[in-house]
Amino acid sequence: MLRLLAAALLIAPSIQAQARPLAVVNGQIIDMVSERPYRATLFIRAGRIERVAPPGTPIPRDADTLDASGTWIIPGLWDMHTHIWDRRLLFPMYVAYGITGVRDMGTTLKSWLGWRDSVSRGLLDGPHALVAGVIVDGLAPFANSYVQVKSADEGREIVLDLKARGVDFIKVYDRLTREAYLAIARTARAESLPIAGHLPPTITLLDAIGAGQRSIEHLTSIAPACSAAGAAFAAEAARGLDSVRRLDFTKDSTLRPRVIAALGPYYEMSRSRAFDACDVARGIPPLARALREGGTWITPTLVLAANSLFDNVQAEDSLRAMLPAWAAGMTRVYPPNAADSVRVRERLDRVFATMRELRRGGVRMLIGSDAPNPGSLPGIGLHRELELFVKAGYTPHEALRIATRDAAEFSGALDSVGTIQAGRLADLVLLGANPLDDITNTRRIRLVLLQGRVLRFPHRPTN
Repeated sequence: MLRLLAAALLIAPSIQAQARPLAVVNGQIIDMVSERPYRATLFIRAGRIERVAPPGTPIPRDADTLDASGTWIIPGLWDMHTHIWDRRLLFPMYVAYGITGVRDMGTTLKSWLGWRDSVSRGLLDGPHALVAGVIVDGLAPFANSYVQVKSADEGREIVLDLKARGVDFIKVYDRLTREAYLAIARTARAESLPIAGHLPPTITLLDAIGAGQRSIEHLTSIAPACSAAGAAFAAEAARGLDSVRRLDFTKDSTLRPRVIAALGPYYEMSRSRAFDACDVARGIPPLARALREGGTWITPTLVLAANSLFDNVQAEDSLRAMLPAWAAGMTRVYPPNAADSVRVRERLDRVFATMRELRRGGVRMLIGSDAPNPGSLPGIGLHRELELFVKAGYTPHEALRIATRDAAEFSGALDSVGTIQAGRLADLVLLGANPLDDITNTRRIRLVLLQGRVLRFPHRPTN
């Protein structure tokens, strides 16, 4: 899929070429190829796994030894829906939690391109990245991470411009016209550039699958396709968008409330009414079949649906204190009242039922945190998402596979990351307990290896 990433990961990092070889001994390997852990010795050279050898294999004299006794070793995790706006602040937060790869769904283009390439060359300690750079939207942007596309011609131009700048994919968003979205999709396909993101209410799920959208973000995005009522809500939202389509409130701030009011039906539709109208048992199976046959993946971001149910969010205040005030406020969760709590739990039951039907239907999934958002802090948000996948019916092995091997497959980089095999980058996480017994053990991180470099985070919060 993403030739730029695959090519970057195959570059032999110059820093690693100067480092001593490393032998990791006595650890239990969860390689995401086998079903069960096994004991082996990992030989690492120049940032890559040179051999996976039987225990007791002689260690070369020029190699250092890392004793991994009492640990289970997994490939580095990938957060496939992030927004990393500050490298110095957020890279350590992600890597400390074992996240060695991310898909950034829109922040800043200029900074990310340099960060992405420096990480791949071993010059920065940070996650490998797939980069959209900016969010392609249809109305005047709400932030500088958005660009506005009003027509089919502008849609074609933005795809060509972003490809020339070196993005890995195009992120599409809520407020695109049908004509602009389809022009973006056609141009991206012609340029071998994937598209991913939201579904505007002007675009049906079948439209997006037919247009080749590679992934759809957020489980609620598929809700309008589940029932006739959901389709009606989408049409209502599309009419609201059309009423403000030509407004440019960047020059007149008084227009902002009008725009927000017009978008209200869409947000209510996507978050509640369409989802509540869906007969999961009847409506989801045909959608699952269309998604599977069309090769479109889903990033459900379950953490956003479940955020008010978390019972240990206060334990994360030390992490929240690291963030600027606006981001800390975004991630904070306020306990619901009794009535709201019942409603949230009922909706979460529907979310889990939907996930079970999608799993049964063979829909490919990605695990993403959408941090920073309520209940989803950078780093820890991914571990919450893993736990919610298991609560939704996935086995711990399946959840781990989605966050490692499947993410690499989606990214076109399975020959370099995602498994513990000879030739792969030595992006590894050493855990103090077996995550296949209890998925919450992914939080029990002892060490992280990033391209063979041993990174220690003695002050990492454990919750």
